[in-house]
Amino acid sequence: MCLDRCERGSVCGRGACQLSDFSTCAYRAGDGAYQFCSRGVCAGWEGPQYPGGDDSFGGICVRPEYCIARGDADPPLSPDLAEGACRYSDGTEVVTGPPPLDACPPSDPRARYCGGPCSISCPEDEFDFFEHRRFPCAGLSDNRGFGVCAVSLQVCVEGQPRPLSTIDGEQVVCMVPMPQPAEHPAHGYEVPLSVCRDYVRHHPDHATCVDGNFDPIL
Repeated sequence: MCLDRCERGSVCGRGACQLSDFSTCAYRAGDGAYQFCSRGVCAGWEGPQYPGGDDSFGGICVRPEYCIARGDADPPLSPDLAEGACRYSDGTEVVTGPPPLDACPPSDPRARYCGGPCSISCPEDEFDFFEHRRFPCAGLSDNRGFGVCAVSLQVCVEGQPRPLSTIDGEQVVCMVPMPQPAEHPAHGYEVPLSVCRDYVRHHPDHATCVDGNFDPIL
């Protein structure tokens, strides 16, 4: 059963109010494949029972509040959702929830801020013709009150160099949320350089900008 009636934009599934605009999320440590939510966090199952193996996890996208309240669900949730971790885009677990903020800071329309008071769903990738996936909302965490909409479905993974594009003549870089779980390769999300610098300005100890080789950008 869902903890309460699901609000608009959500559907009840597997005992949780699942965000209906981008419903699944997954990470495979072996190849750095990462698919994250355009809103909310990843609630689900991990380890040997998940097809990716011991270093992988996957699940459905839900609001952070669900992850904090689910221990009190009555009747109990299905075992895989009740016992699996809820994770943010950086791979860390949801414990206390994002810090509350009064308002969403101004953001660049090319890569808007999302999550927390910035309650938007990141846009669809217009070139993803078959699956119509939405760009991930990256950065929300227990120490960051909002995230930023990436401009690519691809992630940057440490140790896997790759070229990065430009957008409106501006270099695209990877915003790397910190800290991240030590057992997984560090990863980041593509945003314009000015957006990354502004996000880091809001979170100086919890995010950094790197290039396609994972070298820091000042």
